[in-house]
Amino acid sequence: MDPKRGRGAVMSLALYTMMILALLALVTFGSRLYAGLTQNRQQNEQVRASLSTLVTALRASDAEGAVSLKEGPEGPALCLRQEDTGYESRIFLYQGGLYQQLCPQEDPFDTESAQLLAYTDRFEAEPEGRMLRLTTGEGTAWVALRCEGGEGVG
Repeated sequence: MDPKRGRGAVMSLALYTMMILALLALVTFGSRLYAGLTQNRQQNEQVRASLSTLVTALRASDAEGAVSLKEGPEGPALCLRQEDTGYESRIFLYQGGLYQQLCPQEDPFDTESAQLLAYTDRFEAEPEGRMLRLTTGEGTAWVALRCEGGEGVG
């Protein structure tokens, strides 16, 4: 066997091995980067989910006398009455989550029948004139009440 040929084969094998290792490193780096981006996107969606759910629910029920605040299991509860049915939708904080309960207006809070809307460690609802400030652990949203009785959120 020619020594130059043997050295060339070893060099080719070494180069091939380095290319394979470089490709494996790039694939590993790319998969970690993709996992990180996916996690950030999911966190951003979670942030938007809790606030947008609150704003959408409030907008759908924005009628005179339909919006009120009550004391929930762990702080304030946003209550959205449906006058034609006698039911109300209650949104409240309970054990690290924002929950929604649909029940007759006179029923007490029942955390067992409530559905989880989003995970959060904070929920506040405070009226300020015709505005309602909704705060979760993910941020704050100001909602202008369009109903005629908007000043009377109680």
